[in-house]
Amino acid sequence: ENDKRALTALVKVMDTGPMTKQAMRMAAASMGIKDADKFTSPQLIEKMFDEIKKDPTNAPKKIEGVVNDLEGLHRALVKGNTEIYSNVVPAFNVYLDAESKGENGVEALKKAGYGKPSGATFVTPTDKDPQGFLVSAFSDYKGAKILDDKAKIADAKGSSHKAEATELRSQRDAMMHQANLKIGAQEQMSILQQPAIFGDPKVAGLLKAMNGTMTLKDKLLPDGSYRDNGLIPENKAGSDHGWAVFEARMGVREASTEIEKKVAIKVKDENGITHLYVPTGTTDEMIKNHQLLKGGNGTISQYFADNLRDSEMTTNKPRGMTEIYTDNNQGQVTFKDRVFDGIGFATPLGMPTPSPATLDLVNTTVPYVTGKLYDELFK
Repeated sequence: ENDKRALTALVKVMDTGPMTKQAMRMAAASMGIKDADKFTSPQLIEKMFDEIKKDPTNAPKKIEGVVNDLEGLHRALVKGNTEIYSNVVPAFNVYLDAESKGENGVEALKKAGYGKPSGATFVTPTDKDPQGFLVSAFSDYKGAKILDDKAKIADAKGSSHKAEATELRSQRDAMMHQANLKIGAQEQMSILQQPAIFGDPKVAGLLKAMNGTMTLKDKLLPDGSYRDNGLIPENKAGSDHGWAVFEARMGVREASTEIEKKVAIKVKDENGITHLYVPTGTTDEMIKNHQLLKGGNGTISQYFADNLRDSEMTTNKPRGMTEIYTDNNQGQVTFKDRVFDGIGFATPLGMPTPSPATLDLVNTTVPYVTGKLYDELFK
């Protein structure tokens, strides 16, 4: 009891940032404590001590289990981000290389093996675009460029065509956003929802435990810090509410009206069930007015919509990598872990880390069209 009181007091002092909260929650979730995201860190310490008291002789095994689960989460995140880059970035390269030569980028993608829906849910080395998301997205990007060209022609006709140009640019932006959402669907479903990544129940449980503590740091602020964007708030929903849940992190729901179904993205999930998804905040009126459709705060669709036109997102060079952990075995360095700016598990995004649209695309080829790249395409 004295140890529990001492540790609880220490945690109260240390519990000032997301990483401490995340450590407590993940440890608790690994030990089988349900709804770890609903409790404070001191409460979780008490619950973990109570769990160990049930069988003190089993404490080392429980601690070992926590370590193994955290290592499993790390492996899953590494696997997910690696597969995203390996699948999506080459598609951008194929498309841009073809277009730069005056060729059809969409046709080049098809020749490279993309856009041949196989009926499968997940990407494999030989099935690059099983649900057709990538070719459909790049077709939209190409369509958006055509709309922009038409808007420029309208501009050239004078002020009497201002309304026409404005309407064309609204259509263009809506198409760009739709393309970004399709790229997101490729990453978030066809790659990350695999059984070895977010489909792993242990990984899903650890990510849910971090609800409300995950943040995305992106553009540089005047005071030298980076803007914090909270991801999926805590204590807002039940057991299906967590970053490992596709609908939750994307911020989408089933289309319910005929107009919604026309713009919905067709997605086959990990159980083989096909859905027609639109962002949760979608209305028929928004679709008719070519507004950017988005989900709630902390979701990917909301982040895409709110930052599509933000040129400040990519005006700064990427932050350097900071080493936060080194494993030494008798003087030999056996493992190093590096993260952007030391934010570590504070940003387990399950998408290109630190995130789409936050870095200089020339240096990092992060695959989303927003911010600076958006300005370059349509200047």
